[in-house]
Amino acid sequence: MENDNQVTLFLKNIAGINGYKIFDNKCGNITYNTTSSKFDILLNSGSVYGIWVKLDDLSKERLWKETKITVNKNTNINIKSINELIELTNSWFPLYWGKDLQGAQRIFAHIKGHKNNGNINMPQYTTLKELEIIYGSIAISNYAKFEKLLMKNHPALLGTSRVGSTSNTEY
Repeated sequence: MENDNQVTLFLKNIAGINGYKIFDNKCGNITYNTTSSKFDILLNSGSVYGIWVKLDDLSKERLWKETKITVNKNTNINIKSINELIELTNSWFPLYWGKDLQGAQRIFAHIKGHKNNGNINMPQYTTLKELEIIYGSIAISNYAKFEKLLMKNHPALLGTSRVGSTSNTEY
């Protein structure tokens, strides 16, 4: 597809192999919950995104030394050495995996370094300012489960210690 990049192609491939549904829209039901006296929304999907960084051996070493951060602490995976970083394609490495109900709003928090919202605060890393970085997001069923699958099988360099919220998804 003309609107895909390496990240979205990778996400779609992994989703297809693992039986997830990929959506090109958002739809669902809105109901009033008399118990909570609030409206609830049932979504057909959530979004999972990846932020990737292009690294050669020198920049990989520099970024590793600068971060001294392992993969997301909410998983049981720890990257103990730089050699555990897995190249996904043509010198592209996962910098971060995340989920978002909207698609790309959380990415803005990561690149702006907003305070107190569990982002990776990209502006604090000098090395990142010199590197090529791309992102991609797809709407997918069971998005929280899919994000965990990515974190487990394709560990990213940076993670956060905060678990993001999820919403009901229909599919």
